[in-house]
Formats: sequence, C-alpha cells, structure tokens
Amino acid sequence: GPEIPILDGSAWPWVQKIRSAGITTQDALAYYASIQPQHITMGQSRLDVEPSDSLSLTVSIEFKHPAIGHQSATFKGTDLLFQLAPAQTFGFKSDLPKLKQMGLAKGASLKNTLVYDQHGLINTQKIRYRNEALRHKALDIIGDFSLLNQRVRADINCHRPSHSLNQHWLKAQMP
Repeated sequence: GPEIPILDGSAWPWVQKIRSAGITTQDALAYYASIQPQHITMGQSRLDVEPSDSLSLTVSIEFKHPAIGHQSATFKGTDLLFQLAPAQTFGFKSDLPKLKQMGLAKGASLKNTLVYDQHGLINTQKIRYRNEALRHKALDIIGDFSLLNQRVRADINCHRPSHSLNQHWLKAQMP
C-alpha cells in the first residue's frame, strides 16, 4: 500500500501517539504465528527464522561507507520497541535521484532522514544512536513482520536485511 507519513523518519511519534491514547487489556487471546524454521538467501542477504518462546532479533548490516561499514547487534526483551522505534530512516545522497525517479522517498528531507554523502553524515545533529542505521534496519524487520497480523515468537537472524527479503518470508507464512 501507500507509504505512511514519514514524520521524523522513525516509528517513535507513532508509538507515542498510541501510548497516549491508552492501552486496554482485552479478554481475547493473542494469536501467535506458527513459526517453522526457515532460511532464505537473496543475493548477499540472508534471513534465518527459528521458533522460540520469545522474540530475539540479531541483525547485521554492511555498507561500503566509512560512517556505517559493518555493524551487528541483538535486540530482545520487552523493551525491544523502545530500543528500535526512535531509530530514524537513512539514505545516501547519491541514491536520491534514482529513488525520486522511481516515485519513492517523496517526503524525504534533511529534517526526517539521516543523509550520508561520500564522506559521512550530512545532518549530524539528527543522529540519536551510534548504530542508528542498524537499528532502523531492525525496525524495518519488526514493521514488515507485523503485517502477518499475529505475534511472532522466534529467533530472527538477518544479514543485510531488506524489505524484499522480509516480504519473501511473509509470503511463505501465508496459507
């Protein structure tokens, strides 16, 4: 579907609005996805999903850029959302013309996107985490997996995540 408003480039404003509206406990049981072990490779990207009693997300990224390079981290626990939601989207200045031509990044600006040129981050005042690009890629996985509309309890290990890779996994989960 269409992109949601970019706001500040993170999921944090959405989380704050939902929390300020209030959370009500429901009597209905939560639905959990039936996770089967799956290993997907697309080019240099790899996604491994194994069933678990909780959600654990290990993500590694690798960009040929001096300010990003190789990064890896594991996120888990009840505060997973608070570790990832503030992470802002990012992009490379050199990719902008191609993205615009494809009809993407319509709302992207230096106010809501961490923008890297060939030397480093252009808008350094915006960065919230040293590994913000990694955290945002992890947030993308959580967002994409939420389209399953069921809770996911799995050990997820993803190297070079992408929306295409996540969508491939989602399609495999559909009956």
